[in-house]
Amino acid sequence: MNFDKIISNILIFSGFITLCYSLYPATRIVAEMPLGLIRRPWWILRALIVSFILGYLIYAAFVIQERDLQGLIVAVIFFFGALFVLFVCQLTLNTVQDLKQLDVLQAENITDELTG
Repeated sequence: MNFDKIISNILIFSGFITLCYSLYPATRIVAEMPLGLIRRPWWILRALIVSFILGYLIYAAFVIQERDLQGLIVAVIFFFGALFVLFVCQLTLNTVQDLKQLDVLQAENITDELTG
C-alpha cells in the first residue's frame, strides 16, 4: 500500500468520524430550539449529515482498493467538507446557547425581584 492510499484512507476515516460527531451539536440545536416550524430546517440538516455519512461509506466501499492521486484529492475534499459541517453546527449551537442566555439576562434585568 503506497503513501497516497494510506493518507486517503486516514482522511476518509477521519471525515466519517467528524461527520458522525457533528450529529451531536446538530441534535443539541434541535433540542434548544422552541417547538414549531423553526426546528424543521435543523431536522433537514441532520438528515443531510446522515446522507453524507452514507456517502462516505459508499465511497469507501467502492473505491477503497483503487485509490490514486485523484482519490486522495477527493478524500481531502470530503474531509474538509466534514470539518466545515462540524464547525457550522458547533458555532450555531454556541450562538443559540448564547442567545438564550442573553434572553434570560435581559428578562432578569427588567424584572424586579420583589414585585415580579
